[in-house]
Amino acid sequence: YLNESKTMTIGWRATCQCNAARVPATVLDPFMGAGTTLAVASMLGRRSVGYDLSVEYCKMASDRIGGPVMELV
Repeated sequence: YLNESKTMTIGWRATCQCNAARVPATVLDPFMGAGTTLAVASMLGRRSVGYDLSVEYCKMASDRIGGPVMELV
């Protein structure tokens, strides 16, 4: 599995003066496979959504990231 690491954003600046709360990005992975992208997104404090046509890969990704699997019929 992936090692946990610290992250630091360098050079990011707000583009407005509204002082709105920052919302973590949501990562979309339409070919999620084993869920590596979703696992990394979670480690970086982002939300993520992934899907794959393979039920086996969806189950593998769910085991890896501890998230739910929804089967579409």
